[in-house]
Formats: sequence, structure tokens, C-alpha cells
Amino acid sequence: MSNLSLHLFGQPQIVDNQINITHDLPTKAQAMLIYLAVTGQPQTRLWLASLLWPDVEESRALKNLRDILPLLRQQFPEHLLITRQTLTFDREQPYFLDVEQFQQQLQLTDPTDEQRFETLNLYRGEFLAGFYVPQAAPFAEWQMLWRERLHELALTQMDGLVERAVQQPEKWGMGLELTQRLLELEPWRESAHRQRMLLLAYMGQRETAVAQYVLCRQTLAAEFDIAPTSQTEALYAQIIAGEVGPAAARPSETRRQPHLPRTLTPFFGRQAELTAVTTHLRSSQYPLVTILGEGGIGKTRLAMAAAQKVAADFTGGVWFVSLEHLPYAPDAHMAAEQLVGAIEDVLGTAVAYPHKATPATLVQMIGDQHMLLVLDNVEHLSAGKKLLLDLLTHCPHLSLLITSRERLNVQAEMVVRLHGLPVPDETQPIQMPDVITMSSLQLFTERASRIAPDFILDDHNLADVVRICQLVEGLPLAIEMAAALTAYQSCAAIRAALTANYNALTALGQDDLPSRQQSLQAVFDYSWERLLPEEGLALAHCSLFQGGFMAAAATAVARVPMALLLALTQKSLLRAVGNGRFDMHELIRHFAAEKLPTLPIDSHAVQTDHARYYAHFIQQRASQLENETAVLREIQAEMSNIRAAWQWATTTNQLEIVRQALPGLTSFYRLTGAFREAHTLLGQTLRQLATLPPTVEARLLLGQLSAAQSYFVQRVVNLNEAAPLAQTAVTIGEELNDAPLQVIGHVRLAAIRFGEGQIGESEKHSQLALALARQHDILPLEQAQSLRYLGQIATIHGDYAAARTHYQASLTLAQQIGSRPHEGRLLKDLGIIEWRHGAYGRANEYLQAGLANVRATGDRPTEAEILKNLGVVAWFLGDYAQAADAYQQSLAIYQDIGDQAGASDTLNNLGLLAWGQGRYEQSAAYYQQSLRIKEQIGDRLQMGIMLGNLGIMSRTQGQYEQARQWHLQSLAILEEVGDELGKGRTLNNLGLVAANLGQYEQALAYYTQSLTIRRALNDQEGQGKTLNNLGAVAYMQGQYATATAYHEQSLHICQGIGDRIGEAVALTGLGLALLGAGEWARAEEVLGTAVALRRQLNNENLLMESVTALAALYLAQGAPDRALTVLEEVLAYLAAGGSFAGTEYDFLNYWHCVQILAATDDARCDAIWQTAVTQLQTHMAHIQSQELRHAYHHNIPWHQALLNQAHSKNQ
Repeated sequence: MSNLSLHLFGQPQIVDNQINITHDLPTKAQAMLIYLAVTGQPQTRLWLASLLWPDVEESRALKNLRDILPLLRQQFPEHLLITRQTLTFDREQPYFLDVEQFQQQLQLTDPTDEQRFETLNLYRGEFLAGFYVPQAAPFAEWQMLWRERLHELALTQMDGLVERAVQQPEKWGMGLELTQRLLELEPWRESAHRQRMLLLAYMGQRETAVAQYVLCRQTLAAEFDIAPTSQTEALYAQIIAGEVGPAAARPSETRRQPHLPRTLTPFFGRQAELTAVTTHLRSSQYPLVTILGEGGIGKTRLAMAAAQKVAADFTGGVWFVSLEHLPYAPDAHMAAEQLVGAIEDVLGTAVAYPHKATPATLVQMIGDQHMLLVLDNVEHLSAGKKLLLDLLTHCPHLSLLITSRERLNVQAEMVVRLHGLPVPDETQPIQMPDVITMSSLQLFTERASRIAPDFILDDHNLADVVRICQLVEGLPLAIEMAAALTAYQSCAAIRAALTANYNALTALGQDDLPSRQQSLQAVFDYSWERLLPEEGLALAHCSLFQGGFMAAAATAVARVPMALLLALTQKSLLRAVGNGRFDMHELIRHFAAEKLPTLPIDSHAVQTDHARYYAHFIQQRASQLENETAVLREIQAEMSNIRAAWQWATTTNQLEIVRQALPGLTSFYRLTGAFREAHTLLGQTLRQLATLPPTVEARLLLGQLSAAQSYFVQRVVNLNEAAPLAQTAVTIGEELNDAPLQVIGHVRLAAIRFGEGQIGESEKHSQLALALARQHDILPLEQAQSLRYLGQIATIHGDYAAARTHYQASLTLAQQIGSRPHEGRLLKDLGIIEWRHGAYGRANEYLQAGLANVRATGDRPTEAEILKNLGVVAWFLGDYAQAADAYQQSLAIYQDIGDQAGASDTLNNLGLLAWGQGRYEQSAAYYQQSLRIKEQIGDRLQMGIMLGNLGIMSRTQGQYEQARQWHLQSLAILEEVGDELGKGRTLNNLGLVAANLGQYEQALAYYTQSLTIRRALNDQEGQGKTLNNLGAVAYMQGQYATATAYHEQSLHICQGIGDRIGEAVALTGLGLALLGAGEWARAEEVLGTAVALRRQLNNENLLMESVTALAALYLAQGAPDRALTVLEEVLAYLAAGGSFAGTEYDFLNYWHCVQILAATDDARCDAIWQTAVTQLQTHMAHIQSQELRHAYHHNIPWHQALLNQAHSKNQ
């Protein structure tokens, strides 16, 4: 039977059957075993994978875990219980774990000092000292948490044992050894230096005691640049004077043990607050420290942790005084009397004071002792604060640590304000590695595992536990109560109950809690009963606000003055968050709102005032919204109130409030990209309006809402459903003779029809909107939008001069009215014109200027669109990494704001990028995702583009007939919508399919049509592509001079516009044409340039094509060995799984390889030839038409050569 020992204090050691096997295990295997042993709980595989491999994909992390398990199972077959879901350390088997032994021994009832000393010897050093697990931040956080907890436990126990040793001469030696260990752990621990000085002096080692003082002074100066405290200086003076020594030893007068209640549960989090409290208590400048917070926030627990931590600094002891059982005393004299009595009850016996204490005798009782009083729950006795100040004044070494829901509000008070434990951000996705060390989740898990020992926080309940902690805003008492419910309910059920009503926690009592904390309702009632009537009224009024409020709003809406807000803040019922803003814990808001029916408040009137206030608030800021991010942030801060105001106005049919808020609210949603929320909110109001009588006011509002909603429906649903809404706006505008509504409706229809590919209809509505707005001299922004749509339509038609004219006119209007977001969109449009002309430098300038503009105004949808176009420019310039980064940023924004159309466009671009890098499966996946979205939203124009991209993918994979079908479908849509630019592109792609099949006449016809359109549109980049393709057809037919001419024209264009990808294609095609024509010297120069350029572009399969062509040139020159040397790079690429798929001359490249290998009698020849023939035959098998199959075989020279060689080999 295996006997396992785990020594985790100091450098970890894993000993199995008395053999140290630590270094036989990988670091992460050690970490996993340690974690399982220390936690002692079943852990899911996903949890462990997230703990140790947080930075890799989930599937990869789980695989890494599976790779380690066989080793652990083999090494520890008896100690690890491994299932498909969980791993558990089996504590039923024999084992030794020093950490567990250490904790258990220290929890024994009344152990002897010798037993404690023996237990402390287990603490050889810090937990897992020097143990580091690379790239495992969650494990490191867990390790640090345990290290600090055990370190503090060891120090506290050593301190206590030293205190007892000082009082017993026979144990002075033990005390000296312990102080030495304390100082090894914390050289700056002044209390340990003092203890050691005292012991040395008692033992007659006066000079050594003085040397210890010198060491203490030097250490404090070096570490913190501070001097020893007055206590240390006084002890030093006594030692020098001979007042402390063997004859004067008075152990009974040394430091007392802290009189603190035993804590029965672990302390989680609060490290920053704990540090703040202990730092203040150790400073003579802060004799009065108040831990402030609402009920259930964890004040008492923090106070005890802090008191335990500083206990060694108070020779007069640390005394815990509970005040929660005392009655409320609003009178100063009564409160002081109760405080004196409570303190005397704790101190009286210990200090042997013979009479009942009074304030004066209490001062005498404490005297000049270095003493800390922890006064727990002072709020109901705060009227007695003068007594506390008198004690501090007359007792020079007394410190007070107070817990309270209210400030004492005196100058001497240093306040440490508690808030809820940290919870995961609601706006961020839940990632297990990021949340497992959060104290709120740790608290829930620990308390739940006490109720239900088999409870595990795993991927099945993580989201529910996170949401529970979020709902109660990290309130520890509420988390503990929710965790207790796991004995009866699933986490999902607890979450659902809490979401529906916070009263889910009010009925749950815990018997070991004070009555005022038996439920959340009791916690609130305790505070409510101590409010003045006007304070209760003010708190109930404030509960009507959502997500916080400004003081001005509280005064305007509920007539609550600043004085009452401050009073409620001092009582921890409101929170001041700065700049005149307040909020309240959601649980307090819930319970305060429940008091509303019991108070003399007209809730309906106050709610209406609230709605009017916030409608006016957003209306005032609507005109500044687009240009000032400060205004955007101001509205963002009030969105919960604005949303509540809108919903109240909708429910109560207060149409004027809705009308007032509508422009600002929809502008805000557009700019921030909160499309889904807008769609939901406006949809609710539209449905409510449909139930009302059709008054003029209601009809006008219906038209305005329909126009606004059409934008959000277009973005998150589809174009088909958006169009009727926009048409409703036009119809109602005509019915009511309301020109502004008609203009807005036509602008929306222009946008929708453009998206549908109905270019003519889009142009009609743009012109109607523009003419009507100009006629009435209204809506300059809508005029600018109409001009922009006309510019986009001109771009589609290839009329770039007209497009620039429209864009410039729109830009002028935008600048006149100060609409920076619209200006940013136009800069983007002008950038697109430039990159379509191949002027990538100017395009980048426009786009970067537009990006800076929209980021300054917070316009997220346009930011995403500009990033997408910056990716296009980077792609044309061959900077694939930059293109991918821009596309991913764009996609993230689109997905975050719910813009399906934008996400689809970016997915399409990612597909193009993947295709250009030879990642065809990934490319096809992107295209299919994009096409599905386009079909859902009815975007005909973009569907044509998507179908064309799928055609490119099919052609690359040798599925030529399928490719032709995709392109013909694309062409039909593009002709239908009038997209000339798209037609030119699709005709070019059809030419490529025909050329790949050996149908040269058909290919030339398609290319000619494409070139005519592209020249008419001045599409420089497109012309370069088509000229290259014409050159390729000429080369395939052996017309090398014609091919050279075409490639030279293409090269000239590509170099002129900075199209480096096109330049590399032209150089390779030109090199092959020159090789065919026998112009070897020039061919070598051109192909060498192509190779160098493609290396820069980092496109491996296209690089291999250029290298292969260069090797073929050397073979033609009669240098086969040199050809093979050059070809070795290509052969290595192919051997590693690469291919020529997606290159311009895929099977020609294979044929060149075969020729070179045959010429050099290389054994790899047959394998390369066989690969090529297999691929060729696979492509032929895809071709259904016998005529096309024949052309594919016989019309393309290298196809015929490869297949003829196959035939001869079979003879």
C-alpha cells in the first residue's frame, strides 16, 4: 500500500513510500496533486484545466489535462479518484499533509505550549516557497491566498506562544527561538524585536538586548525609512537604565492575549481594507478607526481579522466589546452609561477592578496601557461618542476600532468604508480562470460546501453563482444566505428566485447569527427603525431612482435636500460616489421601495415627475450628444433612470414624455451601438401605441417611433421587416402633412432599399428626402444623409466623380451643423473611393482621420466600419497581420452591439483573408456564416458578393461547375441591383473558371467584358487583376509575347497604385512568359524580384509558386542541379503538408517539380508526380460534363503532360 507524504511548507516535497519523487513529476502534475490534496474537494476537469492552462482554448486545456492524468494515475493509483467529470484526492487512504496537520493541531482544545511549539515546527517556511507554475495565473492567485492565510496563522500562533513564554522563566528559551523564527519570516516585525529584547534582558544578556534594538532600528530604517515606536524606545531606555533585567523581570506585566471571539469560518478577501485598518491602528495618528458599512457587509469579521493581526502591538491587550444586545439609546448620557457598562463587563474581571466602573474610573482602569478596544455595532449608541473621545484624550495609548452603520462624525475618526465583495463584471463574458479567485465566489463555494459537502463550483453552475453574487452586489450576508439554500435548491433555481424577488432570502434564518441578521429583512428593519421620519420618507423617495442619481435630481423629483442625502449616507443607506452623485445597494432599494405603500407619498405623482425630469434631461443633451463624449458619458450614467422613465411613460400612456425623450434616446442608442436594447424598448412602446385611439398626437408619435425603429430592425432583424416601418413614417407624414416626418421616412427607406440592392429605389427616396428638406429648409442632418446615400449609389455605378461631389456636399453640411459622427462616416466613404482606385496611402489617411473622429465621439458602429475598411487596405498592401487585427476588432464591435449586417461584412472579409493565406476550410466557414446572415436580413447586394466569394472557394478546390453556378447566381443579383463594380468582378471570376477548364475563348470573352467595365469605372485594382488573367490565358496557349504585354500592363498599374499582392502576381506571370519566350536573363531578374516580394508578403503557397518558376528557369538554362537546390525549399514545404492549391498555376508548378526531379534522378519524383495526378483526377471527377472534362484534360498543356505520363507508366 502506498504511503504518501506531502510537505508543502517551504520548498514542496512529494514523498511516496519514503522516496522523494517531486522531481519525477512535471510542474503542473505537482500543482494538480497539491491543489486536490489541500482543497480536499472533488474538482471538475474543466476547473482544473482552467486553473492550470488559463491562456489556451478550452479544448486544448482539457487535452493538456488528459495528457497528465495517466502519469498521476500510474504514480498515485490509490490516492486519486478519477472519473470522466471530476478528480478527487482520496483521504481514506494513508497519507500525511503538513498543511492539514498544522491546521488541525492548532484547533485542538487547550493544547499545551509544548504541543503548540511542536505544531509550529511544521511551519518550515512559506506555503509552496519557490514553487512556480508557468502560465497559470489562477493557480498562482490560489497559492498566494493560501500562503498569506497560513503565514498569518503561523505568526499569530507564534506571537501568542511568545507572550506566554515571557511570563514563564522556564520557557524563555522557547520564546527566544520563536522570536528568531518570527524575525526570519518578517525581519521588520517590531513587536518580535521588542519581545526578543525583553527576553534577552530577563536572561541577563543586556548587551545582546541592546544589539537587538540596534538591529530593529536599522531594519525599520532600511525597509520603511521610519524610527522605532515609542514602546520600543521606552523598553530600550529601561534596559539601558537597568530597570529591566534578571532581578526586575516582571513577566506578569507583559502583553496580554487578545480577548477576541473565536472565528468559526474562513475570512475571504478584503485584503486592501484589512491592510488599511491595520496600518491605521499601528499608527499613533489614528486612535479612532471606524469600519463603516450597511448591515451584512462584513464589518465585524473584518474588525476581528484586523484585531488579530495587530494584537502583538498592544501590550495591554485587544478586547472585543459586543454592543448588539444593548437597546437603542438616543440620549447621550444613557448611551455613555451603556458603553461604560459594556466595556467594564469585558475589562472588569481581567483588570481586577473592585468597583463598578464610571467614566472616570474607566479612565483609571485603562490608564496608560497600550490597549485596543474593538467596539462592535456602535450605531445605536453613537450618541455616547463624547465618552469615547474622553477615553482617547485621557488614555494616551488607547486605540478604538469601531464597527458601525453610521459615522460618529468626529474629527478624530478615520473611516474605512466597506462595499460588497468583488463580483465579475456583468459586461464581460464569464471566464472560469478569471473568476475562481474572486472572494465573492469563494465565499459562496465555501459556505455551500458546508451545507452540501458534494457541492462543486463548475462549468454547469458557474454562471448561476456569478449572477447570484452580482444580484446581491457582493453583500457577504446575502451570499451566505443564498449559499445555504443549496441544501434545498439548485443554483439555477436560487438565481431565478432572486431575479424575481429579493424576498427569496428574507425568510431564511441562521441560528448562530444575531437576531438583527437572521434575515435580510431583519437587517433592513434594524436600520429603518433608527431613522427619523423625514429620513425614512427621503429613503423611500430615493428608492424610485434606478442605478444611482444626482443630488439635483433627488431635489427636483422627490424634494429631498442634500442634508438628508448626507444623513442617509452617514447611516450607510446611501452611497456617495462622487461629484454629487449617490446610489444605494439594490437590496436596500428593494426593501425601501416596499415601504412606499405605508408612507404618505403619492407614488404615481413622484414617478411621473421622475419620468418628466429624465425626458427633459436627455432632450437637453440631444444636440450635444453626437459631438461631446462627456455628454455621452453623462447620459450613460443615467440610462437606468432614463429607461425607467421611458417605460413608465409608455405604460401610463404619457405620450408627450415619450416624444420628448425619443430623439436623444435613439441618437444615444445609435452612437453606442445598443441596437438590441433599443429594438426591445421601442418595440414595447409601438405595441402600446397600437392600443390607443388614433389621435393626431398618437399618429405623429407612431410615425416618429416607426422611423426610429426601422433603423434598429434593419440592424438586428432584417431589411424586409424594416421597410414597412419606414414606409409607415412616410405615410403618416403625408397624412398629417408633416414634412420632417416624411423626410426622415424617405431617408430610412433610402438606406433600407440600398441594403436590399434596390439601387434605383434607394436613389428615388434619397432625392425625395433631399428635395423636401431643401424645400422647407429643414433637417440639415437628413439632407447630409441623403447626399451620402447618393454618393454611395454613384460609387456602385462607378461614377466616382459624382460620388466625390455628393460626399463633399454632405461633408460640408455635416461640418456646418457640427455633426462629427456623420463627418467621420464621410471620411470613411472618401477613403473607400481611394482604395477602389488603388490609392491606398490616401485611403489610409482618410480612414485614420475618420477613425479618430468617431472614437472621439463614441460612435461605435462607424468605428467598426472604418476598422473593417482599414483591414481591406492592409490586405491590399500585403500586411495580413494588420488586416486580421483590424477585422477582428471590427467584428468584436459589431457582435457586441448586435449589428448583424456589419458582422456579416467583416466575416466575408475574414474569409477573403483566409483564402489569400491558403486557409481554405477556414475561408469557406467565414463565407458560409456571412451568407447565412445576409439571407436572414435580406441584403441582396451583399448576397451577390457572398455568392461570388463562394464561387472563388469552389474554384480553388477544383469544383469548377459549382463555382460557375455560384458566380452566375452572383451575376444575376448584381445585374438586378445595378452594381457595375460587382459585375466587373464577377465576370472576371467567370473568366477564371473558364480558363481553369481550358475554355480559352469563353475565358477571353468574360475577361474582355470585365476589363471594359473596370476601365469605364476607373477601377485600377480590378484592371490589374483582369490584365494578369488575360496574360495567363495567352501563356497557356503558348502566346508568350501577348502574355508578356498583358503582364507588363498589369505590373505598371499595380506598382502605380501600391497593390503589392497584384504586383507579385504580375511579376510571376511575366517571369513565366519570358521563360517561355526564351528571354532567360530578364526572366531571372523578374522572378527573383517576385520571390523577394512574396517573402515580404508572408504568403507561403504563392511564394512557392514563384520559387518553382525560378527553379524551372534554371532547368531550362541547363542547370538541373542548381534548379534542384532552389526547389528544395518547395519540396520541404510540400513534404510538410503544403500544396499549390490557390496559386495561379497550381498543376504547372507540380509539372515543373516533376521535370526537375526527373532531370536529377531524384527519388522523390514519383511521389510528387503521384500527388499531382491524384489531385488532377480528383478535380476531373468533380466535372460532370464530358465536354468540360475533355477540355480540362487536353487543352491545358501541363494537365495533359501529367496525365500522359501517368498513362505511359501504366503501359
